[in-house]
Amino acid sequence: MSVDVRGMEMEVFREFALLMNNDVVFIALLYLISFIFVDKRRIKEFSIYFFGAIVFTFLSKELFYKERICGLSIADCPTNSAFPSGHALMSFASAFYFYKDKDSFLLISIFAFIISISRVYIGVHSITDVIGGFSFALFYFSLWWKNAGL
Repeated sequence: MSVDVRGMEMEVFREFALLMNNDVVFIALLYLISFIFVDKRRIKEFSIYFFGAIVFTFLSKELFYKERICGLSIADCPTNSAFPSGHALMSFASAFYFYKDKDSFLLISIFAFIISISRVYIGVHSITDVIGGFSFALFYFSLWWKNAGL
């Protein structure tokens, strides 16, 4: 009797992707993961940056509204704008915050990549939505970096 490990891995990924479709769960997990890596003297700064990214995400979605095409979605289709991917934007914005700490940056970037792929996998985003989220995250970080004088 053989065990289908690949099928089990895909099922775990599918369940993770569906769990991350819940915005509250996603934001709480992302903040918790980032919080683990942040220098404890910079918690206030990171929290302001993180919650600023949430506001930036909502404003970006309103400004660049694109209707979702969830015909093949395995998840409940969100009703807000598809572009840019808020999950990709928030994940990569969190990763960029740690650009000076290579280990933290790498780990959170891997998490951001997995989240981004999961959005396409469950059918609530196209690859262009995710690339847009990455690009907007880079733009948000550059604004923060310029104004914070990092």
